[in-house]
Amino acid sequence: MIVWKGAGIAVVFFLGAAMLLASAAQAYMPAYLAFLLSFSFIAGGIHFFHKWLEGRSPPRTLVDPNTGETVTLVSEHTFMFISIKWWAYIVLAIGLFIAYSEFTDPGSFKLESRGKAPKSIQTPAK
Repeated sequence: MIVWKGAGIAVVFFLGAAMLLASAAQAYMPAYLAFLLSFSFIAGGIHFFHKWLEGRSPPRTLVDPNTGETVTLVSEHTFMFISIKWWAYIVLAIGLFIAYSEFTDPGSFKLESRGKAPKSIQTPAK
């Protein structure tokens, strides 16, 4: 079950973009570097998206005329009950984890088909 509030669903699209970017970048650089750069770039995108959302709807303060009590209304943008503000750091941490795993054990997060290799590549059975 996916739960979001406001523009929080955008996190799914940012994560998809990170995976596509990492997959495309693996053709030009080592996989650990592709994951590190793509997830870092997307984490920055999430951060600036959050800042843009904050500037678009600043907090409003309302005052009750009878009691004088003030209430501040702030727009919320969450995904899986976590604010978009924190998703930038989560995505960066995921990218660092995958890059470290790929650096220490190459091929562990290879974004390719896991099917059977073509006959030209297969080694003959003994």
